[in-house]
Amino acid sequence: MFYDGVLGKIQEGYVVFTNMIIKKELKTLKFAIHYSLPFEDLKDSDIVINKYTTQIESILSNDEEWEAQLLQSIPTNVKELFQRIPSEGKSKVLSSARNFLLLSIKKMKVQLPFNEEILKDSQVVFLKEFDREKWIRLQARFTNILSTDKMKTSFCNELDSFEFNFEEIQSEMKAKKKSPLEYWAKYEEDYPNMCTLLKAIP
Repeated sequence: MFYDGVLGKIQEGYVVFTNMIIKKELKTLKFAIHYSLPFEDLKDSDIVINKYTTQIESILSNDEEWEAQLLQSIPTNVKELFQRIPSEGKSKVLSSARNFLLLSIKKMKVQLPFNEEILKDSQVVFLKEFDREKWIRLQARFTNILSTDKMKTSFCNELDSFEFNFEEIQSEMKAKKKSPLEYWAKYEEDYPNMCTLLKAIP
């Protein structure tokens, strides 16, 4: 499945990049908090000349913090080369690196599918939660897969059973340390329509 882990990975990248450039007291691992910051309001032409919106300027780390953060994230040999650069040159490198991350974060927010409904809905396949509405929306997206009334009715009955057994299924999967997609094969007989549906998700 293309969506296996995709949402978590792109959220992780967004959080890592954002944490690199914001003030220490604002750093968090919560994607929703970072995603709410209005990076999309920045203009590319302004970023490259160190011109930021008032709100973004207020959350960016100062030059000293940013230098310390950057040095922590680069290899030792690169760090040694950086230390040899004259002060004026260091300032330019630090500014360019921060602006590169700002441009990257902005592009990620604008172009990556953080809000794609199918990406969000498909997370139920990975057994992190049971959400009946997400399963129903997935079924509605692939009407050619469960095309008959009998299949749709069976699918709803399977959801009832799956909801009842979900906590046990989820616990067993975690205990055996198998990936959710491997684990689904065990339930193909119990939940044939649900399994058929998840195979259709790209």
